[in-house]
Amino acid sequence: MSPINEDFEQKLRDSFEHYELPYMPSSWASLERRLDKNIPRDKSRWVAGIAAVVLVAIGAGAFYYIYGRQATLASAGSKSVRFENIQHTTNLHEYQSEQGSDSISEPLMLNSPTLTKTEYTNTSAATPGLSGTGVAQRDAQVASVPSVPPSNFETKKSTELMLGVKTDAGVKPDRICTGIEVIFDVTNGPQEGSYLWNFGDGNFSNQPNPRHKYTKPGVYDVSISVTNKKDGHIQTKVMDDFITIHPSPTAKFEWQFINGALEEPTVKIINTSDNASKYLWKFEDGSTSKAISPVRSYSDKGKQIIALEVSNEYGCTDKEMKVITINKDYNLMAPERFSASKETFMPEGLKQGKLDFRLTIYNGEKAIFDTTNNNKGWDGTLPDGSVAAPGSQYPWIVIISNETTKEEKYFSGLVTVNP
Repeated sequence: MSPINEDFEQKLRDSFEHYELPYMPSSWASLERRLDKNIPRDKSRWVAGIAAVVLVAIGAGAFYYIYGRQATLASAGSKSVRFENIQHTTNLHEYQSEQGSDSISEPLMLNSPTLTKTEYTNTSAATPGLSGTGVAQRDAQVASVPSVPPSNFETKKSTELMLGVKTDAGVKPDRICTGIEVIFDVTNGPQEGSYLWNFGDGNFSNQPNPRHKYTKPGVYDVSISVTNKKDGHIQTKVMDDFITIHPSPTAKFEWQFINGALEEPTVKIINTSDNASKYLWKFEDGSTSKAISPVRSYSDKGKQIIALEVSNEYGCTDKEMKVITINKDYNLMAPERFSASKETFMPEGLKQGKLDFRLTIYNGEKAIFDTTNNNKGWDGTLPDGSVAAPGSQYPWIVIISNETTKEEKYFSGLVTVNP
């Protein structure tokens, strides 16, 4: 036999030994007999062509067998599967002769020659194609090989971005109102990355855990884009209707004195709050009220604090506090007497400076004179045109308002008409 043919045949045999195909002993014997013949040198091209055809056929058969075998295993359905490890034998002839011709009627799928072989067999029922004592012999050999657990059943940890919100005040996410600071956080973000939040109201942040206050109620979409600085990978998460912002209540109130001049100073509190359903009033002496617009009388002089706390159905709250002042007339330097038709009654404290005030003169409980002009005092004329009788007394009230501090001061006194 020529050296060329011997080298070619040896390579072909080496290649055959690494392919895992089902075969019939008679077919392999026939192929070996053909290879053993002395092929002339001038037919080397023909031999190479046949070898190429054989290799292509081997590759096609391998593809059909591997995927066909997988389909057969998949069709087993819910039947239990047992993993068996069989030590690889590089020479299929040796393995076949050791097991016997009837030990395995289906081909083995082997891994690389340096690795172990894993075969899947059905243990819930007899496997078609396996019979005779060859099966028992193989099982005995398999039992002596340590089992290797499969490594392809690992569960990967989810890397999807997850968004969350909370507040410092412990407000539940579904009860957040305008003006409450919301803290956003993201889970599964990279340790080293850049962030871009879109709060859905036209505001953005590049902080990993930003804080944001919504100024208008509504339902907002929130999104985040995270860029991993290591590999430049960008992850984006968009959450539609992610956060609902409810309207916050606003505590507001005004007051006015409604008492007559001879009564204790009485204040009517006018509630002008918005988006509130519950009210709690707190006063200087520690008393409280849940009325919408309470009325309160004061016997003590000095500054009196009125505080209002409101809340709505979402649990959001707001507060407002104001101070009114109740004083005696001496702070206004009001005269105790005056001569009707000859002079006018106007406290000296009102004549100095520019004050926002209202002066009211009473005849008993009935108001008979009212002015907001410090140049226009009472001259003693009564509503019917007559002049106040000498020695008669008339109570008066002055209320001074401060538009800057929204504070009101209450003054009262009694003036007598000279004889």
